[in-house]
Parts: sequence; structure tokens; C-alpha cells
Amino acid sequence: MTVLSKELESVLSDVIEVDVFFDGFSPHNSVRRTLWPIAGSIVGKKEVFIIAIWCGETKNPSDLDIFLNDFINETLELMDGFTVRNKHYKLKIRNVIADAPARAWLKRVNQYGRKFACERCTIKGEWFGNRITYPPDKEAPLRTDETLFEQTHKEYHKGVSPLASRLNLKLLSQFPLESFHLFYLGVMKRIVSNFLEPFFPSDFVRRPRRLSDWKYFKGTEFRRLLLYDSFLIFQKLPQEVYQNFLLFACAVRILADPMLIKDYATDADKLLRLFVEHSCQIYGLVFVVYNVHHLIHIVANCQLHGSLEEFSAFKFESFLGHLKDLLHTPGRTLSQIVCRTMEKARLYPSFVTTELSLEQCHDIRPTLGCQGKQYKKIRTSDKMFRLKSGDAYCLTKANEVVRIENIINCTDNIYFIGRRFREKCDLFFYPFRSSCFNIYIVNDLGSLRKWCLNDIKKKVL
Repeated sequence: MTVLSKELESVLSDVIEVDVFFDGFSPHNSVRRTLWPIAGSIVGKKEVFIIAIWCGETKNPSDLDIFLNDFINETLELMDGFTVRNKHYKLKIRNVIADAPARAWLKRVNQYGRKFACERCTIKGEWFGNRITYPPDKEAPLRTDETLFEQTHKEYHKGVSPLASRLNLKLLSQFPLESFHLFYLGVMKRIVSNFLEPFFPSDFVRRPRRLSDWKYFKGTEFRRLLLYDSFLIFQKLPQEVYQNFLLFACAVRILADPMLIKDYATDADKLLRLFVEHSCQIYGLVFVVYNVHHLIHIVANCQLHGSLEEFSAFKFESFLGHLKDLLHTPGRTLSQIVCRTMEKARLYPSFVTTELSLEQCHDIRPTLGCQGKQYKKIRTSDKMFRLKSGDAYCLTKANEVVRIENIINCTDNIYFIGRRFREKCDLFFYPFRSSCFNIYIVNDLGSLRKWCLNDIKKKVL
């Protein structure tokens, strides 16, 4: 509460919605020790904080009820109400964010390797190619919060989850299929493993790493590959493989964009179902495993929770990396984390958020008559632009692709001085024109012009 007290002052509502994250990881390579932190994040905030943490020599705590007991007791107290700086609040858990093994363990249901493992329907998996697969032509009744609570499908459940029995959390709608593990470390990694080695030369290099290093990619690298680089560099694949990949990539583009998902969620669902069906024809049934099968359920998930980033594990996974940085020696793991966390809470009692900042003042760029201080770098709440770098490109609200060459802070507004690309055409036409996703081939920079900061729609790569 020390860490959150200042932050709560900026929350207008008296109900504090929180996403809770569960995961286990090994902090040391040379010591058999596992940490299971419970972390939280206020909805709409980027910051993550520790709620509790377990440390032991087993892969996960042996008793789920004991592991969750203190967390549940404290949560129930906060749900009844608490006071910070003379203001009364109530806590509400919005979602539980976790990967598939952790979700199954927390809900006390089958793990992903079992025949009845789908979290969204009652389909029975088939053993094929030394793994459980899910034929795309099979259909099965959907699960609901009510059927999960009543445990109507006996072959799926292993017991009663204390998160449902004591906190009344809904085991379907409050346990979303998050994108970090499903899309990027799951399906995208599986796609790359199937076609990268057979079709790409070993010396094909692309930042930030060579594609031959795909086995070592992190989730953020697979996300960049899927959402940006792949549209261009995968064009050398056989047409059937590339077009199948475009079905998946375009669907994820829709689901990751808060604006596109409002109008094209149904199209994304059709694309993903086609992708699963065509993948089975291209790669065989062995490709359609747990993660791939769940693609047919992800759109319903997004319609309930919003775009993919609304319930992603990215910020929580990044937080686990920060936890590792707090450890200097293998001994006294928990005490090191607690001491460093309390030190930070005393030094930085509130989360600092900057709506707008201008950095690196200069006076050597074109101004087009604008009177004001010139800067090389600007940060807003959700993006950063910097001259003479990959951060110097943006898309205006008029769908102009612009290279920024100066940033000027005038008394009436902040202006970008730059050049518009005069030639703009589609990169691909299947299953939609690439311009629908603001993906273009651009050429021919025009003359210098100026745009207001409010004219900028988004940053582009």
C-alpha cells in the first residue's frame, strides 16, 4: 500500500480495478529454486507491483489452497473497503493473467497435454504425431462460466478452485487467453519452426537478430516479427505458405488495434478459422495443437475484454525480469527481493507518469518560420519521436506517411517539420489490401511542410 498510496489519489473512481498475474520462474541457473510471484496492476496503468511471492525447490507450490490463502484473505478484506489518505476505496479483480499451465493449475482443470484441455469448448483432442491435436473440422459445445462453476464436464475438472469458491471469480470470462504466450511464443513460434528452416537461406539476416536464431527469440521479438517485419521478409516463401501466414498476421493486426477491432472483429474470426483449416492442409494435423486450436476462440475473448494489449502479459513478464535484477546472490532470495522493493518504495513513493516531454534542445534544423525552441526528441504518454532515427516516422490523421526533420515548441502548439512520402502503394492484396492496416510501400520524399502534434495519428516503422 505504501507503493500505491500516491497513485490512488489520481484514480477518480472509488472502485479500484486490478489485474492479477501468476507465474513461476527460476531466478538462478545454478540453484534449484523457483519463484512464484503474485503481481498486480491497476487497470489503465502500466506499473506492476508485488502482492505476494512464494519461493521453493519444487516447480510450483504443492498445495494451491495454502499458496492462495493469504492472498484471498487480504483480497476479501480490500473488497469490503479500505481507506487511503482519508479516501475510501473498494478493490475489484478484473482479470487473472497467466500462461496456459498456470491457468490450468489455478482453475484445477486439465493441463494442455490432456485430451480434454481446451479452455473454451469441450472438444476431445486426438493423439497424433506424438502430441494431442485438434482437427479443425470438429465442433464441440462451448464452455461457459456457469458450466465451469457447476463442473458439468467431469473429465475436465480436477477439483474446486479457491479463486472460484472463495473470491467468486469466473473461470472463463475472468481468465482471458492472453497474447504473449498464445500468439507470439505459441503460434508464431510454431509457424516459424515449420517453414523457416526449409525455405530460408542460413545467411538471411534481419534486425535485431538473424532469423536462424529464432529458437532463442523472446516474446517481444516474435511480436515485432509478426506485426511488422514478416509482411516484407516472408514474401520469399512459397505463395501458399505466405498467404496462409497473412491470414494469421492480418487477424492479429486487427485484434491488436483498438480501432480496427471495433469494426473488423468478425473478419478476424473468419481469418483465424481459415488459418487453422489451411494450416492443417499445409503442415498436417500435427500442427493443430493446443495453442493453434485456441485461435478459433480468441475473438470472443477480445469482444469481452478489448484489444490484445488490454489483457496481455507483456508488462508482467517484463516485471519478472526486474525481479531477477534485484537478486545479487543465490542465497536469501526472498529477503533480497523484499528489501530492494521496500527501498524503492521509500525512494519512489509514487509512480511517475509524463504526459509530454521535450528533450535535446538544438538550433540547426529547418523551422519554416515557426518561432520557438527546437528539439530532437519528444515523448508523449504512448509514443516517442526522435530525429534522424527509426523513431522519426509517423502517420498523420490524413494518412500521410511523414519523415520528421524538426520538432518546434511554439507558444500556440508543438509543430513537426518534415517531408511527406508522395508515392504510396499496397504491399499485399490478400486477404485484404495492406493499406487497410496502414502498411505501404513508400517512395519519393516531398518538400518540407509542418504538422501540429494533434495532426499525428500514430508512429510508424
